Amino acid sequence: MAGARMSGSWRDFADQMTERTRALFETAEQRGDDPDELRRHAEAMLEHESFQLACSAVAAQPDVEGPSATGWMLPDERHPETYREVTVEAAPGGPVSIDVVAEVNLDGQVLGSLIYLTTPSTDTTLTAAEAREIADRLCQAADRLENL
Repeated sequence: MAGARMSGSWRDFADQMTERTRALFETAEQRGDDPDELRRHAEAMLEHESFQLACSAVAAQPDVEGPSATGWMLPDERHPETYREVTVEAAPGGPVSIDVVAEVNLDGQVLGSLIYLTTPSTDTTLTAAEAREIADRLCQAADRLENL
């Protein structure tokens, strides 16, 4: 035998996937993507989703105002406990995106908070009006951060 293949396929996990996810895997399969890679990807994805669901099931809602997007993170060197990032303020558009993010543990305690400033490239040039808009949005984000 030339090489050992993993047994099974991504379809072993299909009943745990959403319709949309199954369609993405079917498209990749038809495109000729490596079957072993598809299986590994499906397995890893479902392990991650199970982790997300388990965390959500036991988590306390953090006391954070404003729109939020939640994503659980595995423990890392900074925080040996599981935590999630809660986006408090998201201001997309213009030459930059500004996000206020709080790292919150399973008990809803804020572990830390940051402001992320994202530009489409490192060579962003701004007009005076854009610079003022960004400064205003940064001030709003700083106010949100202080209120966490």
